Amino acid sequence: MKAHDKLQTLVEEAVSFGKQWSPRNSLRKTEGGERDYPQKLLDLVIFHQLHVVLSAEHALRGYRALKEDFVDWNEVRVSSIREIQEALGLCPNSLELSVFIKDLLELLHRERQDVSLEFLAEKSLGEIRQYLKRFRTLDTSTAEFLIRTRREHPVLPLSHSMEVVLNRLGILGKGDSRPKNEKTLHESLDPSQSLLLHHYLLNHAVEVCPPDENEIDCPSCNLRHMCAFYARSGKKPRRIQEKNARPAARHSKDRSAKAPRASKPRDIAKHKPLRKISR
Repeated sequence: MKAHDKLQTLVEEAVSFGKQWSPRNSLRKTEGGERDYPQKLLDLVIFHQLHVVLSAEHALRGYRALKEDFVDWNEVRVSSIREIQEALGLCPNSLELSVFIKDLLELLHRERQDVSLEFLAEKSLGEIRQYLKRFRTLDTSTAEFLIRTRREHPVLPLSHSMEVVLNRLGILGKGDSRPKNEKTLHESLDPSQSLLLHHYLLNHAVEVCPPDENEIDCPSCNLRHMCAFYARSGKKPRRIQEKNARPAARHSKDRSAKAPRASKPRDIAKHKPLRKISR
């Protein structure tokens, strides 16, 4: 199967995924079919960073919990890492995500006496990317997603894990740069399909085809019939803990009785990258 035909099949899978996903989420679809994304830049960054490492369902659940369980992002900032973890449901990678969120908010407050990224709205695309690079654990696709969503920049944002999936399928080669691939893919699609395919690939990279070959679950993949990697290797089912284990019960509204002391704020701009946990 040619790469173009594979891409069209991938879009069909993404459309099917969107029909299953949208009824359960808090990001409503508009009449035109586009997702009604959060309007604030900080909300977009946090939601997408959750989605980079969690399935679509768990990312939406975690984002919704943060918005419902806390008054605002400043309350999240002054809460403990444990409290943020509990709001996320103690889901996979909740510790790393909680540290990222808290450090991001602490740095913004320390520098600007506010927890907002709205000042980036007036910046150029280059300035936005440059500023977000300061947060070393922020996935590069999150910055491109923000720009794509708010500025309608004509690219399909790609993360490393998404590129791995597309390489295994034989849709992308290994020689082209990520910016070129992002532009080429967007130009090959109906513009309304770009972000839907983006979310589908993120989800697929988490649940079925992660970068670590030992974690791949080819037998459960709907794309294996056209996958170059599967044709070569025929991977066995994944032998790890249950995927996306059901989150533990959320914490009660009275956090004071069991919340540990808040950890000392750290400068996210100076952190070493967070260690990725194999799924």
